[in-house]
Amino acid sequence: MTVQGAPFEDLGPLRAEPVTYAEFGPALFDLPADGPAVRCQRIGGGGIECDVTESVSASIAVNARRVQFRLKFDIPGDGDGQQDLALFFLTDSNINEMGTFTLELE
Repeated sequence: MTVQGAPFEDLGPLRAEPVTYAEFGPALFDLPADGPAVRCQRIGGGGIECDVTESVSASIAVNARRVQFRLKFDIPGDGDGQQDLALFFLTDSNINEMGTFTLELE
């Protein structure tokens, strides 16, 4: 995770919510969530942790082949003219690359 500005201070909690989508793109941001959002916690300066157990369990219960999540802050912007961003990418912030996040099962 790369942070620009002060998103965690200015935009409220970062949350992970389950969504179902076929293609990554702008339309993803308007999709209704498939279930409740969970609050994520910062791990050091470069990571987050989100307990998505309920969503993963629900997907397993219906034999879904995948589970997908959207990350977003509670407040889309604070209107101060400064960018507040949490960026997650491996090599290029404009490319959706596999392996950016890890799902740990215990």
